[in-house]
Amino acid sequence: MANCCICGRKIGGWGADKLTLEPGKDCCHMCAPIIRNLDETDDENTFFIQCEKLYKEMDAHGTSPEVRKILEDKCNEIIASKGYINTRGNINCPICGQLITPMTEICPHCDAILKNPPTREQNELINIYNNRFDQYLKNPLYEYKIETVMDSAVLGKFDQDKVQHLINNYAMNGWRLHSAFTNEVGKNAALGINATINQTVLIFERCIKTEEK
Repeated sequence: MANCCICGRKIGGWGADKLTLEPGKDCCHMCAPIIRNLDETDDENTFFIQCEKLYKEMDAHGTSPEVRKILEDKCNEIIASKGYINTRGNINCPICGQLITPMTEICPHCDAILKNPPTREQNELINIYNNRFDQYLKNPLYEYKIETVMDSAVLGKFDQDKVQHLINNYAMNGWRLHSAFTNEVGKNAALGINATINQTVLIFERCIKTEEK
């Protein structure tokens, strides 16, 4: 059996109440009545109550962005066609655009702290968020490589020569050492000496596209 595209519940078999939003996107007997009521009600207040129930279901069950978009568009089409004024239903977060209730103080989608009216700092954040993709294209791009070097298995001695060779070899090919850390992998006792065996992890970075001014 398929799963509800909104809440993830199992959808019943023949005769069970269900609703198809799009091919391959079906709703279960719990969610289907909520969506039908959106179309069938002619009462503005009842419509927005049903919207709130629907959005709560989506938030509670982590509905996919694709399905959320379908349902949000459906609600907006009904609002536009019937001339409803959203006095109690959900609004769009000014930062990420996801639907939230008007009384929300912290957006559950992007963790933005919301104030009404927006502060200057919030308006700046809105502008940054709306133009973020343009900035992404201008940012430099990097690639990364990870190498590990084990200590001596007997005495736990750090292999300085091998690490030095690796760093120099990568540097000759345009890489720089971004960061390094050690990871303890065990302990050993030999010849009356207790040794800690570490793994040295080296993370290299190389720029593959420079920043655009």
